[in-house]
Amino acid sequence: MSLNLRRKVLTAFKDIHRARLQVFKGDERALTHVQNEINDRYRSHMEEKDTMKINELIFFSNECMEMLKKHVIQFESTPDDTYRANITPDTHLMDNTEFKENVSRKELMSANFAGRADGKKSPKPRS
Repeated sequence: MSLNLRRKVLTAFKDIHRARLQVFKGDERALTHVQNEINDRYRSHMEEKDTMKINELIFFSNECMEMLKKHVIQFESTPDDTYRANITPDTHLMDNTEFKENVSRKELMSANFAGRADGKKSPKPRS
């Protein structure tokens, strides 16, 4: 394996571990489990010689790192029996559509029709 490729593998390895530390901060059980999983996955491909396959694995590792950073949220139990979400600056947040309690049948049908016009399938009727 070339020196440049080794450097890319090591960088991906360190990046995914940094993401693990950021996402699961303070949760020793999760940190240990994810650390072991990452290390096992890397170890299982240690003997890989094919450059294309190694580049694919680096790409996959980077995708996993992005997924961890953007889409995994750690919830923490609070003393008053509720949970607090630990959201990082990298967490991808989506806009929520506000729920309306009093929707007329006409509004509901027009929204349903607009959804189907956008290519969304309507739910199957219950039998």
